[in-house]
Amino acid sequence: MSLVDGFKNFTVSAFRLETLPAYDVPDEVEELEAFRAGRSLPERSVRTSPWLADMAASTAAGREWRRLRLISAQPTMYEAWEVGRYVESQACGEQVRLIDRAQHPELVARDFWLFDAGTPTAAAYLMQYDEQGGFHGADQAAAELLPGLVAIAELWNNAVSLNTYLTTFDSGRAQLSA
Repeated sequence: MSLVDGFKNFTVSAFRLETLPAYDVPDEVEELEAFRAGRSLPERSVRTSPWLADMAASTAAGREWRRLRLISAQPTMYEAWEVGRYVESQACGEQVRLIDRAQHPELVARDFWLFDAGTPTAAAYLMQYDEQGGFHGADQAAAELLPGLVAIAELWNNAVSLNTYLTTFDSGRAQLSA
């Protein structure tokens, strides 16, 4: 099975752990530059994003999406930009929480997707990135790794909700170099 199969086949939940201070995604360069320059960003909604449309449809069908993001005390420019994108994802049904990177150094570069945790069909995919955050694929996690990934996912309970985070978030304090 592949990561794409995970998205197609999950029936209960999809959980994402994001750990890197920045990701190198060619499709995001233009929007990141606009964000850095303080220009308006294009609309990102169910009308403009197939990803968000799929997320909204699956949450409406009763499936759960959760994202846990390690975030720096002084967010990188990428993290600050991504927080804005989370607002859009949350509007489509994704639940987002953030947790202080400094409190969890053991998680750095441990990105993964976990589907249907706690069910017989549970599956996880370990994300592979280079030092610049360039994506190099996802490997299905061996069954014996699942309990450890589920334990990491339980950090959710100690994380701050996106809405709570936004009450104190100041994008102006982001490091514009990253």
